Amino acid sequence: MKFKLSKKSIYQILAVFGTMSLLLIANSVFAADTSTVISTGDEIFQTSSGGSIRTFVQTALNFVLGFLGLLAVVYLIYGGFLVITAGEEDGIAKGKGVIKNAVIGIIIIVVSFAIVNTVIQGVATGQEGV
Repeated sequence: MKFKLSKKSIYQILAVFGTMSLLLIANSVFAADTSTVISTGDEIFQTSSGGSIRTFVQTALNFVLGFLGLLAVVYLIYGGFLVITAGEEDGIAKGKGVIKNAVIGIIIIVVSFAIVNTVIQGVATGQEGV
């Protein structure tokens, strides 16, 4: 027995889940504490305390790899959407191909993250072979 959803019902389901996800990620808001000094943001890149190039490079590479990971997850969701909404075998094959490529991309990004952080830590501590 095949169960097929219309595109309208799929869009309605996605709208409900999207709205619910926005409601679930809400954070509490508290009043500002006037007894503390307001942060200027310099501690993020440690510019006021003489941050190193190594720290900047590691932060930048981690940001880029995190962004690429986000794109890969969006690509994975897109592949799942293609599989779900496919009416023919060609559409299912295309969706499976997109999912396969997204999973390969996620694996490459995770391995790259591990290699980058291992190499940067090795350079920082002067260790040979980790």
